[in-house]
Amino acid sequence: MLMTFIAAVGISFSSILQPPADKALAEITVIETQDQSFNLTIKEAVGTVWVSIYDEDGKLINRNVVRAKEPVKVPYNLSQLPVGNYTVNVASKVESVSFDVTTKEKVTKKLLAYAYKLDNHTVQVKVVGIEKPGVKVAFFEEDTHRKVSSDYVTEPAGFAKNYKFVKMELAKVYMVVTDFEGRSKVFHF
Repeated sequence: MLMTFIAAVGISFSSILQPPADKALAEITVIETQDQSFNLTIKEAVGTVWVSIYDEDGKLINRNVVRAKEPVKVPYNLSQLPVGNYTVNVASKVESVSFDVTTKEKVTKKLLAYAYKLDNHTVQVKVVGIEKPGVKVAFFEEDTHRKVSSDYVTEPAGFAKNYKFVKMELAKVYMVVTDFEGRSKVFHF
C-alpha cells in the first residue's frame, strides 16, 4: 500500500514537471517583427527550445536556448545585420516550427506641425499625424529666451488651436512645439 502511494505521488510530481503536450509548438509560438528586431513569444510551458536564426542563404547566424517553463517573451535585435529576409526556427525535442522574418530600415517620422500668423498677436498652430497624445507648445521671448507661455495638448491624432498674446506682438516671440516622442519644431514670427 505504501509503495502504491509513493508511486502515485511520483507520477503526480512527474506530470507537474512535464510541460503540457496538448498543443503543437506552432500553435503557441508567435513572432512579432518591428523594423530591425522581433519578439519571440511562447504562450505556454514547453520546456527547452532551441532558437536558430538563418540568413537568406541558409547560413546559421545565431542559435540560443530558451527555457520556457512558463509563458515567455524573448526580444531579438537584428540591427547589426544587413536588412533582409531571415528564417527563425524554434525547435523542441519533439517538433520544430519556422518563421520568415523580414527586417527593414527604421523610418524616422518628422513632427508635422504648422504655424499660421493670423494677425500681429495671434497664431494658429496645427499638428497632425500624432501617434501618441501629448504635445507641448511653448512660447519664448526672442531677446531673452525666457518662457512666456506654454500649453500641453492631449488630443489624439492631431489638433488646431489659436494662441493670442494681448500685451506682446508675435514678432517678439518664438514657439517650440514638442511631441510625446521628443521630436520638436521651432517657429519664428
